[in-house]
Amino acid sequence: MYLCSGQANLEVVSGDCDCSFESNTTCRVIKITITSQNVSTFLPSEFAKLHSLQSLDLSRNYLEGTIPSMWSTMRLSTLSLMGNRLHGRFPVSLTKMATLTDLRISDNDFGGKIPNFISKWTQIGKLHIQGCMFEGPIPSSISALTQLNDLRISDLIGGASTFPPLEKMKQLKIL
Repeated sequence: MYLCSGQANLEVVSGDCDCSFESNTTCRVIKITITSQNVSTFLPSEFAKLHSLQSLDLSRNYLEGTIPSMWSTMRLSTLSLMGNRLHGRFPVSLTKMATLTDLRISDNDFGGKIPNFISKWTQIGKLHIQGCMFEGPIPSSISALTQLNDLRISDLIGGASTFPPLEKMKQLKIL
């Protein structure tokens, strides 16, 4: 069992807790950050057991394999897996993450097309999918993401296509 006492930091390894549960007698992990630590393993499905987890940042490590489908039960607002060695198709099960506002998966080796299901993330404000080995074109369904303010897509494999319409993306500041 993980015990919290507010906040823990060790350089780029940190975690935050919320101690407002059960009349302020119970703490739960709400944020985990493990960046640039050269962690070389597969993504643990056990993170899905942390039901109060809101933010998970595992950027710039040597994480391998695929994103566990069990993660679809998580209620994350922020997920950053940039700069790892993840591969395979991006799991459709992650469409269940309706609370996602910030997704960064740049610099991995995902295959296939950018999935149309990203249009289900209606709350997402930041989406970074640069250098992921995705195939083009950018799906037109991306125009349904009206809360986007930061969209970064590059290095698509495949033929040229027209860019999806952006008229509904009134919040978009970075493209």
